[in-house]
Amino acid sequence: MNCPECGHTHELQKYRLGTEVYCNCGKAMIEVQNQKKEYHGRRKSDQKLHLKDMELQGLIETSHIIHSSTRDLKKLLLMIVKVTNAMMAVEGTSIVLVEPGTKELVFHSVCGNKSTKLINFRIKWAEGIVGKCIVNEKPIIVNNVIMDANFCSSADDTSGFITRSTLCVPLMVEDKCLGALQMVNKKNPGGFDDYDKLLSTSISSQVAVAMHNFQLIEESLQAERMASIGQAITGISHCVKNMLNGLKGGLYILNSEIKKLDATSGLKGYNMLEKNISRLTDLVNDMLTYSKDRHPEYTSANVNDIAESIVHLMEGKAQELGLKIVFQPGDRMQDIRIDQKGIYRSVLNLVSNALEASAHKKDATVEITTKDCGKEILIGIKDEGCGMDKKTLENIFKPFFSTKGSKGTGLGLSVTQKIVSENGGRIEVLSEIGKGSTFNIYLPNRTV
Repeated sequence: MNCPECGHTHELQKYRLGTEVYCNCGKAMIEVQNQKKEYHGRRKSDQKLHLKDMELQGLIETSHIIHSSTRDLKKLLLMIVKVTNAMMAVEGTSIVLVEPGTKELVFHSVCGNKSTKLINFRIKWAEGIVGKCIVNEKPIIVNNVIMDANFCSSADDTSGFITRSTLCVPLMVEDKCLGALQMVNKKNPGGFDDYDKLLSTSISSQVAVAMHNFQLIEESLQAERMASIGQAITGISHCVKNMLNGLKGGLYILNSEIKKLDATSGLKGYNMLEKNISRLTDLVNDMLTYSKDRHPEYTSANVNDIAESIVHLMEGKAQELGLKIVFQPGDRMQDIRIDQKGIYRSVLNLVSNALEASAHKKDATVEITTKDCGKEILIGIKDEGCGMDKKTLENIFKPFFSTKGSKGTGLGLSVTQKIVSENGGRIEVLSEIGKGSTFNIYLPNRTV
């Protein structure tokens, strides 16, 4: 038989059945099968080299995409999954991200057959094989998903796609898992192997770094915007504050004259002025606190004393609204180093919000608790009010967001979070519509 590439003649009758004969030209391989000579067109070693070239080209292309001038993260990740899909020789590729607020796993970028049905598809935290990968922060290969106890068919049920095998690799940045890169149905009959895991890990590390860089850029831009807003707010607030001082002086004189005259109607008007000036004062103070860099004034204090004094202060308001306010102090609470004024203000704001949220429920209870959690001190404020939906929970700490209409400044919770953060603490929120909300402040347990 003559080589179809160079024309060299091979005497194949000398070889046994199943023998692979390679031509000296290096471009052809001839296989002897049942007296039939089959030309495969490329050496198997050449085929492997071709695959290596594709993989290398894919990695280079991924790197170019990540370091391109694209400032649209959604577009960038979609380009990456398309390149990955071709390079890994799979039927589908997706990037599944952890949603910070809800901890749900969201299919952010998807490529492959019926992929459009999975855009923004959600599964619960730790659900499925990809969920296990994210929780354990380790790559997972499953070449027969039906036999795996962690397999969840909800994505297949939604899209109509059939998953047979999968490879999931976590997206890690600075010991934090952002999500996972998931590939399904390897076209190679042998399924996914350790080499695929190594190759996909190199891609996932680049993707994670790209996402982290985008986040840093957005945070930088947001910081610049907030700095500009802060400067404007500070200027306006100082002007308004000066006006308020004049108004308060006028109110003092007016109040004195009204008392002399014993004018009931005048007293009513005075009370309206006093109430609105008080609200305007709160707004100005919140704006100044939020807009300026503030260094905590650390002193030795006991959170039980802080919470108890707030409960005594708010008992009158609670009774006026037909509510109960109770305090459950933690045992053996030691003094810690905190910004006492700032934390007092933060807890007072949360307790006031809890009372307002529960005002429509007669005999509802607002409970304040404290607890020593070891490395942290907990101050919890729980109400039985209206609760919050998912959208509200995602926005409550954003400046100027309010559900109180004209009654709220929209800065109370933003200021509260800022003060707690300045003290090295954090706030966690649990809420359910119709059942109430719980705000938990966690502060570093800096014992004196």
